[in-house]
Amino acid sequence: MEIGSSGRPEVVLLCGVAGSGKTTYAKALEAEGYVRLSVDEEIWRRFGRYGVDYPPQRYEQHTRVARQAVDQRLRALLADGRDVVLDSSLWQRARRDEVKELVERAGARWRLVHLDADPALLRRRLGVRAGRFDANAAFPVTGELLDHYLDAFERPEGEGEEVVVVVDDRPAVPLSVTPRARLPRGRLLRVTTALVLAGGGVAGIAWELGVLRGLADAEPALAGRILAADLVVGTSAGASVAAQITSGTPLDDLYAAQLSSETAEVAVEVDTEQLLARLGEAVAGASTPEESRRRVGAVASAAETVDPAVRLAAVDARLPVKQWPDRSLVLAAVDVETGDRVAFTRDSGVSLLDAVAASAAVPGVWPPVTIDGHRYMDGGAWSTANADLAVGAEHVLVVRPALEGAPDLWGDLAEEIETLAPAKVHVISADQASVAAFGANALSPATRPASARAGRAVGAAHAARVAALWPVTRPA
Repeated sequence: MEIGSSGRPEVVLLCGVAGSGKTTYAKALEAEGYVRLSVDEEIWRRFGRYGVDYPPQRYEQHTRVARQAVDQRLRALLADGRDVVLDSSLWQRARRDEVKELVERAGARWRLVHLDADPALLRRRLGVRAGRFDANAAFPVTGELLDHYLDAFERPEGEGEEVVVVVDDRPAVPLSVTPRARLPRGRLLRVTTALVLAGGGVAGIAWELGVLRGLADAEPALAGRILAADLVVGTSAGASVAAQITSGTPLDDLYAAQLSSETAEVAVEVDTEQLLARLGEAVAGASTPEESRRRVGAVASAAETVDPAVRLAAVDARLPVKQWPDRSLVLAAVDVETGDRVAFTRDSGVSLLDAVAASAAVPGVWPPVTIDGHRYMDGGAWSTANADLAVGAEHVLVVRPALEGAPDLWGDLAEEIETLAPAKVHVISADQASVAAFGANALSPATRPASARAGRAVGAAHAARVAALWPVTRPA
C-alpha cells in the first residue's frame, strides 16, 4: 500500500544537522501544498535577531517558546486536515518521539526523513551560509560548533526513518512529491530551470507577456527554452501569465490579445494610495507577519467587491486552456483566516481557474475565493514574487513589474533570492517607461496595450543577460 493512501493528514518530519538542506527540502514540499513550520523562523518572528534584539544566553529559552508555538500550530493544522512539513533539526530522539506522538494523537500520519550529509559537505555549505543573516542563518556555525552538533546528533536508526543521502552541493529536493504521495527513499530531483512571474495587476499581466515577447524578438530560441522551464511559479498577475504560457498557446497570440481593445477584464476604480493606506492601518501594531496577513485577510473579507461569479468569469476568460498543464506549475495564494501561504499545483485537487483566481484576489478589491471551505486571497499578501518556491532550481529568471530596488509591499525578494543559492538568478525589473504605462491604477484594463509594449522593449534589452544565465541544452 502506498504511504499516505489512507487520506489522513500527513506530517513530514525532517531530521538533519545544520547545512544538510532541511529548509530547501521543506520548501520543495511547501511548493506541493504542504504547510511548512519552522522553529527557527518562529524565533525570528517572535524575538528578532540573535545577538541584536536579544542576548545569546536567551536563545534556549526562546527556542522552547517557539517549539510550543509550532506544536500548537501543528495541532490546529492537523485538525483542519492539512499536510505539514516540520522544518527542524529534530536532533534528539526524545523530541522526535514527542512529535510523533502529537501527530498520532491527532489521527494523522508521520514520516521521518533523515537528510544525511557528509561532514565535509556540511562545512562547505556552512562556510557559504556564514555571510547570511536571516531566520535560517541566525548565527554563523563555526567548525567547532559543527563538531559539537555532529557529536550531539542522535542519528535515527530503527525509527521508521527514510534516508536521503545528500551527495553533492546541489540541494536535495524530493522527487515527485505531492500531498499524500510517496517520497522515494534517497532519490533526488534535479530542477534545472525555473521561471518566476510576480504580481502587478492587469498591467502586470500585459507587461510580463511583453517581456517574454521581447526576449523572443531578440533571441527566439532563448524564449522557447524559457517558456519550457522545468518549473513555473506564478503569483497574482503572474499566476495568469503562468497559466497562459504553459497552456500551449503561441506567445504571439497571448501578446496580441493584450493589444486588443476587446477584453473581459472588469474595470474597477482603485486609488492605489488609499488602498495601501487602508492596508497599512490594518496591519499597524501587528506583532508577527502571520498576524499582519490575518488582518489583511479581514480587510479582504469585509470589503465590498464585485460579485464573485463576475470576477471568476473575468479570470476564466484569461485562460486559453482550463486544465492544469502536464508540467510543474505552482501558483501562490494566502489563506484568509490563517495567513498561511498555499502553493497550488495540479495535484492539489483544485481547478486551475480557482487557483489562478485565488492567487490574484487582491485584498480590498476582489473577493476572496472559496475552495473546499477555505477562503483564499492574493499570494502577493505573502510575497510579490514568492521566488523561494523555486528553491532547488539551478537557473532562475524572475520577472517583476516594479522598478529595480523598489521595496516590496510584502515579502523581500532579495532574501528570497538568497534562499535560492547557489542558483544563478536574474531579475527583469520594470523601467521608468513601464511604470508610466502602468499608470495610477494597474488594475485598469486600459493599461494593457501600453504596458505590453513597454514590457516588450524591456525584454529585448535583457535578452543578452538572460541568454548568459539560461542553459542552452538541458543536462541529461
